Amino acid sequence: IGEQHLEIASVQLDRAVFYLLAAEPQLKDQYFVAAIYDFLVAWDELEIIAREYDFCGMEWRDYRGYADDVLSAWKQHDRKRPDMYLYAMNPEELRRYESSFNLVSDRLNAFRKAVRRGDQCEAEMIAGDTDKAVWALLSQFKKPRSVIL
Repeated sequence: IGEQHLEIASVQLDRAVFYLLAAEPQLKDQYFVAAIYDFLVAWDELEIIAREYDFCGMEWRDYRGYADDVLSAWKQHDRKRPDMYLYAMNPEELRRYESSFNLVSDRLNAFRKAVRRGDQCEAEMIAGDTDKAVWALLSQFKKPRSVIL
């Protein structure tokens, strides 16, 4: 993530969380990224549509379904916060995390408004901003301390 190789980081993150949860499902409650995995998967699908297809020309009802999935997944986790001890966050790092988290929420709210207005081209533009905010949020995390099961 730090070197901006986001496509590779996305694949690695997806595989790591998938295997982590397959091996130890209870870790979903301890690892923040695992807890928001459903949102990340839904967002990744929507971002691929926005980046690789003629988003402005898509059937709106098809896109709206993807958007609803993303918004639903985010709402399930919008109060989830990382464990400061597990991630060894100091107060400044926690403040940066909160700022990044709030930016994702803000961008998703703007995205939802564009979807509700039916403005596909604006939604596409906001999707790009939202994707940057999601990656900025994920980049706040460093290697967590060991978890004892």
